[in-house]
Amino acid sequence: MKGEAGWEAALNMPLPPKPGFYLLDEARTQIITYLDWVTHDLARGPSPKELRGEIERAAERLLEISLALCDLLDDGDGAM
Repeated sequence: MKGEAGWEAALNMPLPPKPGFYLLDEARTQIITYLDWVTHDLARGPSPKELRGEIERAAERLLEISLALCDLLDDGDGAM
């Protein structure tokens, strides 16, 4: 999961049934990198409506990853 292909995978591919910590951490890192990229040049970037949609899409995925991390840590199966 590196570069543009990495954040596209992190944003769009379904999480496996029991993702490990490192996969979730890398997906989270990729999405944060994507948010940095998409908001980097607001003057020449996407329209405000498109930007809002991308931010919402990334936020939803970050929430999904956070919930998966909580489940992983609650199970005590850090699988690191």
